Amino acid sequence: MIENRSRGLLVALGGCGWLVSGWLLLRDFALAGRGPALDAGPFCPGCDEVLGSAASHQLGFPLAGWGLVYFAVVALLVACPQRSAARVALFVNAVGFGVSAVLAAILVSTVGGRCVPCLAAHAINLFLLISLWVFVSKETTHSEPRLPSMRRTASRVLPVVGAILLGVSLQTALFRPDTEFGRALAEYESAPRHDIAWQPSDAVLGSASAPVRMVVFSSFQCPACKSFVELMRDVRRRYPDQVSIVFKHFPLGRECNPILKREMQPRACAAAFAAEAALQQNVFWQYHDRLFASSLLASEQILTDAAKETGIDLAKWESDRRSPAVKLKVASDVSLGTALGVEATPAVFINGKRLTYLSRRMVGLVISRELSRFASSGETARR
Repeated sequence: MIENRSRGLLVALGGCGWLVSGWLLLRDFALAGRGPALDAGPFCPGCDEVLGSAASHQLGFPLAGWGLVYFAVVALLVACPQRSAARVALFVNAVGFGVSAVLAAILVSTVGGRCVPCLAAHAINLFLLISLWVFVSKETTHSEPRLPSMRRTASRVLPVVGAILLGVSLQTALFRPDTEFGRALAEYESAPRHDIAWQPSDAVLGSASAPVRMVVFSSFQCPACKSFVELMRDVRRRYPDQVSIVFKHFPLGRECNPILKREMQPRACAAAFAAEAALQQNVFWQYHDRLFASSLLASEQILTDAAKETGIDLAKWESDRRSPAVKLKVASDVSLGTALGVEATPAVFINGKRLTYLSRRMVGLVISRELSRFASSGETARR
């Protein structure tokens, strides 16, 4: 009966670790844009920062996913009635605890231990190790009563210590600090917050009352901007009411961008004028998507073909894209971008702060932080 209770406690501990790992994995998927927009909540101010760091991924897979497998394996081994299974579980647990010790040290040194579920998983691992060691020691005492006390103690302790050291060595060898991620996050947090006004003539996705505003300076002949369009769509899908996206022109063409010393994108200015003309007929985003789905390197005829596909008034569009008003709007965007230090695209500002590391994970982390600031202040987010 006592043995069954002990096994039940050990399985329960493994189950708790499995649940915590599962929650962290779901949040990791949410940050990466592969799952629902699960909110970290106020109880975990450092979770997203930890999940976005290099330490959270090992061998190309989220550490929380490894934790899910690890706790399940330990629990299943403990539930097995064979004595050898419990010893294997202890060895696996000891290796896992060695890994956990290194990760806990990284966690405390980087974000001050503010990831409560992460600390909970490490604490469960420690309790598992202690409980499992006691459980296996009792079994060993009954099965090997004639061993001298010193030898008996060594036979219990040394394998566990060796397994822990193995886990520490493995994790130390695997860990590679993501200095670019950490630098970009620190850079964003320390960056000045600019007042980037939302003009009535801007192309906007989302509500004016959204607590987070993402301003994107972009160019239609920029390959990186084309890739960023998918991330913009992902942000809109995950945060339909919390984030608005404002498009600003920053073509890397000398016709409309005076800061350029050489021509980089010869058709970018014409594309910006054409998109602004499409905005006059309220089809900017349809036109935007068609241009980015094409390649302006092929021919400038793509501008007209995209206009035809949107079904707009071609005569008005032709007139508008050559009008002084449209050219003035593009010039105004370029001037604003230049004043903000924009030199390349895409250049992204979230609530007025420049973000330079444009991965899904980083963008999701920064948006989550801005939403948390908004929720804690109870005020309209600063622009």
